Amino acid sequence: MRHLVVDWADVLLCSGGNTLHALLRWKETGLDLLLKEAAENGKVLCGGSAGAGCWFNSIHSDSLRPDNVKNAECVKNELDDDDLMNWDFVKISGLGIIPAMCVPHFETTGTNEVARSEHAEQVLIESEDNIPAIGIDEDAALVIEGNKASVVSGDGEATCHIVVADKKTGETSHAPLVPQEEPVPLEELVDLTKPATAEHLEALDEHVETDFAIADNLLECTAEDAPASEKNNSNQGGVPDIKILAAGRMKAFQMPAVFEKVIELSCKEQPRIVYIGTASFDRTDKYNLCTKAFRELE
Repeated sequence: MRHLVVDWADVLLCSGGNTLHALLRWKETGLDLLLKEAAENGKVLCGGSAGAGCWFNSIHSDSLRPDNVKNAECVKNELDDDDLMNWDFVKISGLGIIPAMCVPHFETTGTNEVARSEHAEQVLIESEDNIPAIGIDEDAALVIEGNKASVVSGDGEATCHIVVADKKTGETSHAPLVPQEEPVPLEELVDLTKPATAEHLEALDEHVETDFAIADNLLECTAEDAPASEKNNSNQGGVPDIKILAAGRMKAFQMPAVFEKVIELSCKEQPRIVYIGTASFDRTDKYNLCTKAFRELE
């Protein structure tokens, strides 16, 4: 397995589905360590939904949804509508390559009738850590190249969003990122030296939509600089030379802008791709859907 994942593959494509199932299975088999090694060797890591969130410190997930299982149709036949709606989103630890919480399907509402973006904001407020969230619209993708980040929009409108929480006020602020040709420093999106605050978002002003506003009272909470010890400990060890494309859903890979970006990252016209379908319980129909655009390269 190591030869296939670390040495042979140019691209590692992870399916959407049940994030919790995938991450537990990867840890049981040691695949999680191989994926990290592949990342450090410059392999392209990509995926949508669960296959996007697995690369982050954590993911806002619907893994506890009753029908998010291998035999989904059987479950739907056994449960009534109320049972199918009776579930909660959950925060799951990921592989920790991107220091943020991923929120795929950012603009959508779950089958439990809860808006993903609103629930993610509450999770940030209640979280003990101080990392921001990166919301990814279904037809968009976050691209990481070394220590640079950018956004690819599959339809020209979908994008990614930075969400930060102010623990003092119990409020959150978020701003959509502007898809652009030149990547921006990852540290400008994810500031780990101190709690994410409005000051953090102000630093992103040139990268976000111009109609984003920051409340004056929130800025006052961030007037003091971080302690010198925190500044000195920031970004120790540097950022590994990684290539990641995290899409809001797997269908985004059928969109030319997203699909072509994966090819570009691989630096090959016909990259060797390893499909990892653990999150979708290795279902053949999901494989056919997720790899369709890549197989048509042949």
